[in-house]
Amino acid sequence: MKEYCSIQPIIPDTTTYLVLLIGCADLVSPTKGKTLIKEIQEKQLDSSEMIKSAMLTFYSKTCNQKKTTEILTDILSSNPSIMSYNCILASYARHGQGKKALNLFKSMVKNSVQPNGDTITIILNALSHSGMVEEAIKIYSTIETLKIIPSPSHKTVMVDVFARAGLFNEAEQLIGDSTEAILWRTLMAGCRKHNNIEIAEKIFEILTKIEPTDPSPYILLSNIYMFKGNNTKASEIRGLMVQQGIKKIPGIVYSEDKGTTYQFISGSSNYPLFTEVENKRKEIYQKIIGAGYVSDTRWVTNAQLISEEEKIDSLCRHAEKIAISHAFVLQPNRKKILLTSNLRVCNDCHNAIAYISKEMNVEIVVRDANRYHHFKNGKCSCNDYW
Repeated sequence: MKEYCSIQPIIPDTTTYLVLLIGCADLVSPTKGKTLIKEIQEKQLDSSEMIKSAMLTFYSKTCNQKKTTEILTDILSSNPSIMSYNCILASYARHGQGKKALNLFKSMVKNSVQPNGDTITIILNALSHSGMVEEAIKIYSTIETLKIIPSPSHKTVMVDVFARAGLFNEAEQLIGDSTEAILWRTLMAGCRKHNNIEIAEKIFEILTKIEPTDPSPYILLSNIYMFKGNNTKASEIRGLMVQQGIKKIPGIVYSEDKGTTYQFISGSSNYPLFTEVENKRKEIYQKIIGAGYVSDTRWVTNAQLISEEEKIDSLCRHAEKIAISHAFVLQPNRKKILLTSNLRVCNDCHNAIAYISKEMNVEIVVRDANRYHHFKNGKCSCNDYW
């Protein structure tokens, strides 16, 4: 779009920059986003509250904590609207900063800032990813007191709060006899997190009746069977997918380097510098194995892989690990890597990346389907709660 504007007699305005900046944030494209912000500042458009909020979202999603804090402080000093408050809360939520989000929410209410429906969804999400169950229950129970009409999204996030914490009875009670697929999908995701076969099997029957072509219940149940070592059951579920023409969404990871975006697909060898990346991956694996890392083959999801060697090789070729190796090929002495994944990062990758961050002396940030993971010196910001 920006390139189009440069060759056409069109002058970008505030709305244009908003759309482009949010696009760079969603695609985790820091180089292009910073160029846009420079133009915005040169044109003195950065005093707009909407632009400031978009800049906050951009810096938050591209993990520039210093700039995020600077803009956040600036916004809070100028009597912000609920739109800006929601952007700040969302920034805390995506990085698992539940306590900061809760403190800001309490401050808003105390200072008579009226929350809206989006505010409740965001704060509940922040609390869910921080394991703050009691605090989430309290806010959920006071929605109507805050003069907000309860919405399906509020209930969905609350189901996530319970499911993520392993409180399956509470989640099922909240869902009741609802036929809303999103509620049951959310609960089933919790079953995968805790590998609860009994409830997952029950939800599978419900979801395949509500949305028979949705791949998620098939994949989640199959993966749980694999984790438990029941390859036969896992193969049966995958067979049902094939019979009904349901396709699995592949794991895809994106990374940016010097303005170029790279894509990596789990198990694929179709990426730049294949030989160099393979050599780097082996080098990195030797280091982390020497430091104590052991591949957890329970997280292999391909029922066709039988031997331990095949399973370990499969885990080695998850997109996150290939993307990290590629990043080091491009810049051997780099100190930070930023990745975006379309799926929830698996436990084996999570463990391996923690080891890599320490042994390679690098900060690695992974934005998966659930949240941001900041790996540094062998630890993750999520404290293994995601």
